[in-house]
Amino acid sequence: MMATFLLLALALIALAMLLDYVVLRTRVIFTRHVLRTAGILVVTTLVFDNVLSALPVYVFNRAQTLGIYLPWAPIEDLFYIVGVTFLVAVLDKYGSTRRAGRPGSVEGVRPIDTKPTLR
Repeated sequence: MMATFLLLALALIALAMLLDYVVLRTRVIFTRHVLRTAGILVVTTLVFDNVLSALPVYVFNRAQTLGIYLPWAPIEDLFYIVGVTFLVAVLDKYGSTRRAGRPGSVEGVRPIDTKPTLR
């Protein structure tokens, strides 16, 4: 089937947006730092995918892509990295807000042992 990679990447983006705005309500996808991170990852993916595809360390099945290559990596791979970035940002925000509600927790830091020690 043509465009299999594109459909999977768009499904990933849709899942991240659904989680962000409807289910978890984190509203984090279109913040500046998430969009900046996605942009940086798109550029690095573009560079490394082209190097690895040109070598060829890995090869994409042309029958499952749109046929648009930049110049060796398919354009769908860029959509995939955006979807992964969005999904990780949503899950990270949700996890950090859940941890922040626990007594003695600091956002982004998971306590090793919360039991008091006797001396």
